[in-house]
Amino acid sequence: MTTKAFIIAKKEIKLYLQSPLFYVFSASLLLITLWVFLSTFFVNNQSTMDPLWNLLVFLFSLFIPAISMSTIAEEKKSGSWEVLLTLPVSEVDIVVGKFFSLFSFILIVMSLYLPMAITLLIIGQPDIGVLFTSFLSMIFLASAYLSCGLFASSLSSQPTTAFLISLIFLILNTLLGQDSFLSYLPNFFQKLVSFLSLSWHAQHLSQGLVSLSDLTFFLSWIAIFLTVTILSIRLKRA
Repeated sequence: MTTKAFIIAKKEIKLYLQSPLFYVFSASLLLITLWVFLSTFFVNNQSTMDPLWNLLVFLFSLFIPAISMSTIAEEKKSGSWEVLLTLPVSEVDIVVGKFFSLFSFILIVMSLYLPMAITLLIIGQPDIGVLFTSFLSMIFLASAYLSCGLFASSLSSQPTTAFLISLIFLILNTLLGQDSFLSYLPNFFQKLVSFLSLSWHAQHLSQGLVSLSDLTFFLSWIAIFLTVTILSIRLKRA
């Protein structure tokens, strides 16, 4: 990350910390998942956070479009985007800076689940390796979702439009990895379709199955969407 991208990321992070949206998002996500975690943990008597991760897959597809929709679209709507483009910064600096500010947002949110993991380690006997890869899978999943949200935000000057674009796309992508959807497809087609789902790869990681293909898929997905976001800005800037 360049110095200019770092400055943009730092500025965006400060704005997030000053915004009520950050605290509403964090509190809502934490309360919903905490309720699910506690209700299933004591009922099933199992040292696992799988119910929490399964819920986060769907919650991220709702919440991440909400926090990423205004990243570029709101600036276009308010007129500050034109000012940003007059500064000596490249499209790469802008996109990378904004992405890492959103990524930092997610890291802060994910850190709120560490007390749950510590509690699980104290009162249960979970597989530490699986617990680690579960956190890793959610971070990769959220990062991939963020890259989609950032791209959607670059397509419109209306945050609501950007939200709907990324929301519909992410929900459809999540469905591609669900058995309830795959069961309607021919057997030979199921593997190909599921491979395109981010949630399918995240599920592999959350089970402790760390593979190069899953990591490559996430990194490639992020790189592709950040690249098309850069191109989108560059075309509209020309």
